[in-house]
Amino acid sequence: MIKKICFPIILGTVLLLGVSCSSDDDASTVEPETKLTIDDIIGEWEAEGYRWELEEGESTCYLMTEDGNDFQYDENGDYISITIGEYCEQYAEDYNADPDNEIEGTAEDFAIHEYEGTYLFTTFEVTEEEITIYTGQSIPEEGTLAVLTVQGEYQYDEETETLTVQDVAIESDPREIEIKVFKDDENRLNFNYTDFDIITAYSYDETESYWVYAPMTFFTVPGEAYEPNEETQTAKRLRP
Repeated sequence: MIKKICFPIILGTVLLLGVSCSSDDDASTVEPETKLTIDDIIGEWEAEGYRWELEEGESTCYLMTEDGNDFQYDENGDYISITIGEYCEQYAEDYNADPDNEIEGTAEDFAIHEYEGTYLFTTFEVTEEEITIYTGQSIPEEGTLAVLTVQGEYQYDEETETLTVQDVAIESDPREIEIKVFKDDENRLNFNYTDFDIITAYSYDETESYWVYAPMTFFTVPGEAYEPNEETQTAKRLRP
């Protein structure tokens, strides 16, 4: 089996409390939703982070061997796995059971991964012809390791706000992947698709590790797309 490229994951708790008030007058002033055009999407985007979507699509978290080089199997030769929802629920339960943690967290809290304060990055470059996505880790004085996760020509359906991509990031394993795009309440451009996460997910006590396949939403702002150079270690996106 090809060894998965792994980066350390930093799970932070984000607890937001708020009160929302509305009235009939508010409803009458809401502007109709405007669909994103391809011109809204073409450009270079940097992710501020991403989240695993716990309530949508299919997900599988594959339990890895202790050295992280292979999958673990049960007595019938099947993968040992859980869903991303089960993983986050268990992580939250173990976190909350630790007396050193004064503020409790939820599964949704641990599905969110903010890049601020980490060395992780994800960039999206959308041209008129294709989309390119790089994810990696850049540590000052140590260098950058980048993984080409998606690259290929696309068709954009404005009605569904979906990019259908002919992904050839792994030339020997081409695929078609759908990427939904939308603006969030912070006016960030979001890219949502289901794929293998390059970041290894560890149990709270770090005794178990998982290779995650899950719906992910990257929230991005205008920025500079990653461009590999001679000083950068690069790798193709790996899939089992």
